[in-house]
Amino acid sequence: SKACRLSSLEYYGRLLEASEEEQKKMKQSILKIFCTRSEDWTSLLGLKELILNRNPEANGMRIWLAGCGNGLDAYVIAMMLSDHMESHKWHGKLKLFATDMDEEIVSAAVQGHFSEDDIQNLPETWRRKYFRQAASGYQVSQAIRNMIIFSVHDVLTNPAFSRLDFLICR
Repeated sequence: SKACRLSSLEYYGRLLEASEEEQKKMKQSILKIFCTRSEDWTSLLGLKELILNRNPEANGMRIWLAGCGNGLDAYVIAMMLSDHMESHKWHGKLKLFATDMDEEIVSAAVQGHFSEDDIQNLPETWRRKYFRQAASGYQVSQAIRNMIIFSVHDVLTNPAFSRLDFLICR
């Protein structure tokens, strides 16, 4: 009944206010929902022309992905740039920063482990070229992982990166 639900919500509200352990559980639940999302990575391909129009061969490139979550967005950008670098024989300066505010989320992103579902819509050529099968799914190649600097960063309390060519936050 409505009274029972209200009572339960009030009880949980008091529990949440009083218990640091419960606050930690709530934070982890919220972060898991928002930071391990499997958004449509294909929208990142729309950035390809914008990024490449900056002429990275001449000036190098600095890209920051704020709120990187599970890291897939960062890896997609790295794969896209890797393909471009390979086809244009460009080995210039590239700095790809990927940040999130939760240390556990960033630690998981650094590992580059993804399930079949996470990568099923990536191009087959990328799956063959940039992933290897692991015990619990697939792992991004070391070469692609080396292109990205993952870090814990809270945009509300820490200064932003400077001298950027692109800031991507989804």
